[in-house]
Amino acid sequence: MQRRHTSVCSLANAHQSVKELIRPVLLCGYLSSFRTKDAGVAFAIRNDIVGRLSCLPQGINDRLMSLRLPFRGDQFTTIISAYAPPMTSSDAAKDKVYEDLHAMLATVSKANTLNVLGDFNTRVGTDHAAWQGVLGPHGLGSCNDNGLLLLRTCAEHRLLLTNTFFRLPTREKATWMHRQLRRWQLLDYVLVRRRDRQDVLVTKAIHDADD
Repeated sequence: MQRRHTSVCSLANAHQSVKELIRPVLLCGYLSSFRTKDAGVAFAIRNDIVGRLSCLPQGINDRLMSLRLPFRGDQFTTIISAYAPPMTSSDAAKDKVYEDLHAMLATVSKANTLNVLGDFNTRVGTDHAAWQGVLGPHGLGSCNDNGLLLLRTCAEHRLLLTNTFFRLPTREKATWMHRQLRRWQLLDYVLVRRRDRQDVLVTKAIHDADD
């Protein structure tokens, strides 16, 4: 985070303690108290930003967490850290996460900006025409059932998948490689309100971020 001048980092599949995740001298970390062996979400936040928080990050469950930050003037921005179940999970488990996400999104004031960051374990495909205003012209791969859940959620809440609106090399777009197929896939997304699209300069994958 320090090397890349990152202010806030959303962490998915966070099983470790905060001390293992970050360097506490430079950053303050918040790990959802609901984490389990199969899930866990967290935020790592620069210390100088922590002092400006009006409230601590809120852990909703082991897959959703929210953070409210001062933005412009008297406005705030809400950041949601999400970690959706993989395709092999039960329909009930997947539906529960999206029900909880719907509820969280409904509580965010329309006057504030919104960013949803996370590993959604989903492929949304490239059907830009069918999902105008949600899916951009630069998607990747095919769509699966998890992808439909995410696309429908975005459509209902007027969110767009920023990853799909920038023309980038596959290496800078994809976030995970299938080990057997040796094929890059896009599973992690940054969502914003449609009206805020112009505020996003680029969304791209950085594969050496853990180095």
